[in-house]
Amino acid sequence: MPTEYLSMMFIFAIIAIILLIVMRSVFKLHREEFKKTGKHPKGHFMGQGIAIGLPIGVAVGVATGNMGVGPAIGIAIGVAIGAGMEKKNQDKIRPLTEKEIELKKKSAIISSVLLIVGIGALIVVFLVAK
Repeated sequence: MPTEYLSMMFIFAIIAIILLIVMRSVFKLHREEFKKTGKHPKGHFMGQGIAIGLPIGVAVGVATGNMGVGPAIGIAIGVAIGAGMEKKNQDKIRPLTEKEIELKKKSAIISSVLLIVGIGALIVVFLVAK
């Protein structure tokens, strides 16, 4: 295996580890708040809907031979499922706390930076491989 691909795998592994650490913090905070209030944060069921819809979309993409459109269809399906779940479970939803809002902002910044680093690493590997 060429060294540039090994470098790319190493970079993606580091990115995945950082994202897992960030996600662990978010889930821990949500779990603590759920124990206090017995309610999920706003957007919880939307995330579940997207998690259900995305694999459906990937399957549709594979079945139709159009992998570019499949995930987009899945996300649209997931948003519809999530919106329905949010509406159905309105009594189980609470607004985000200040701590959750702050963590959400930090997570978005970290994820964006890691996405840019990953894309940059991918471009470098493809330029070096040619």
